[in-house]
Amino acid sequence: MDVPDDASTAGMLTPGGSRPAVEKSIFAGSKIVHIKRPDGVMLSRKDIQFDMLNTIFTDTRAVFTSAYDADPPLPPGQERPKLTFADLYIEAMAKSSKCSKLLREKFANERTSAVAIAQISLLVNVGRINTTLTFFPEMRAQLRTYHPVPVLQAQASAQNAKQLQDAPRLKYILKGAAEDRAGEPQTWDALLERMVQTAQRPTTNPINLIFLFATYAPKLTEQHFAPPREFYDLFTRTGLSSSSRANAFLWLCWHYLETSGTAADAASNPFGATDVEGTFRLPKMVHLTEEQVALENVDTEEELAYAQRMAEERRKYLETAPMSANASPRPSPGPQSRTPGGRRPKAGGGTPRPSGLSQLTDEDRAAAEGLAALLRGSPLPDSRAASPLPPILGVEHARPSHGGAMSVGSLLADPEPSAPTLRSSARNRKRKQPYDFGDGESQAGTELAQRDDQTDSRESDVLRAKIEDEIAARRREETIARREARLREGAIRREFNRTQNKDPLEESDWGEETDSDGGEEARSMVKTLQRAEKRTRG
Repeated sequence: MDVPDDASTAGMLTPGGSRPAVEKSIFAGSKIVHIKRPDGVMLSRKDIQFDMLNTIFTDTRAVFTSAYDADPPLPPGQERPKLTFADLYIEAMAKSSKCSKLLREKFANERTSAVAIAQISLLVNVGRINTTLTFFPEMRAQLRTYHPVPVLQAQASAQNAKQLQDAPRLKYILKGAAEDRAGEPQTWDALLERMVQTAQRPTTNPINLIFLFATYAPKLTEQHFAPPREFYDLFTRTGLSSSSRANAFLWLCWHYLETSGTAADAASNPFGATDVEGTFRLPKMVHLTEEQVALENVDTEEELAYAQRMAEERRKYLETAPMSANASPRPSPGPQSRTPGGRRPKAGGGTPRPSGLSQLTDEDRAAAEGLAALLRGSPLPDSRAASPLPPILGVEHARPSHGGAMSVGSLLADPEPSAPTLRSSARNRKRKQPYDFGDGESQAGTELAQRDDQTDSRESDVLRAKIEDEIAARRREETIARREARLREGAIRREFNRTQNKDPLEESDWGEETDSDGGEEARSMVKTLQRAEKRTRG
């Protein structure tokens, strides 16, 4: 029996005639909620909505047109056969310029592995999985957390399990597929224009289309979903049946890839008629009771055992694996492990070098602290206004260090982390190592590392220019301050000499060297000196 078409249940059926509970969407806007789990915790069937993914990639309706030319080319007049969505999506990934030769061969020859990779990639494509997740236990990199996916890995060999790679690698391949070919629509308006004004079918490849779905989810929701439903409910709303959500997703893909977007096209969609005739509303989705929800996405005992085994393997790996340049740092030691000097010992053991800060002269210490305050935007104390600057970025020190003590320049050059220097700047960060993807796929990781290095270089240039500007501004201020001090000193000296010699004060004697208050400060100083001299004589 159909449920009344009210605001809370429009477009949905309830098996058995029971009325569904009112359920409001919490995924407003154009951002989906990412899957977040602690390191080592598995992604269950429910987390990834495996039953829906499996329905999408096992659908046998071959109604999609390939976005790529046949290889080898077909004879003239012969058209390529239609594809299922799974074949269409896997083909787009294999055609990506970022896809390695090894992975391309796996797509062509190993159907089970290809589908597993495509299922995870679809979640990355839509934004449900972000780029902090990895699916191989021996992956140790910054900001990465390991999560086994038992439903996709428990039945696979160790080598096939590794082929899930990690989310950044999959995103890299997907971006290549979306950006390789010039002319692909990059905005929603460009996609609609291509649907209406050209006869090109498909309008784009499925990976680029899903990126557009994720970016312009509010527009998609407004056009095709009855309130309170929205696009991201297809991947997160467990109260709707997996099969009806999968069918709705395929309906959207076919509508935007294969048609000109008319109401007649929507009515003839092979994945079902619209909910309301003459509109673009999705086919009705089935609402489940709590008992029916519990029957979907159930992890098997074998999968749970696999997850527990991999979590233990991950724990042992983190305890025994050596630290690498791109590894996540181990938990820092507690306060009790600090050395008498206040610094923590190095991870590799050994005695830390003494800090150069204790060898600074007072003037150099004041200069270093003043520069640190300047870069923090703090007001500079008056006592440090004329302090010489350290020799940073090629600017020489205003005066040589003396007494054999360590200068600010040598302190800044010292790599000791406890010294108050600018070594935290981007130009002195550790160079990122190439991402390790295994199986000969480090070339793409090298490109990622090179891109990171270019970003660090740009940040370094910006920081260097900022510091140089700050140093130049401070030098100008110090030059002005020294000039004013010399002028005041000269005026005081002449006033004192004139008073001592009883010479008349000529107006020309002051000129530009008179201080801003017309000489009052100089006269006051002279009177003070005279009183001091009288007391001395007395």
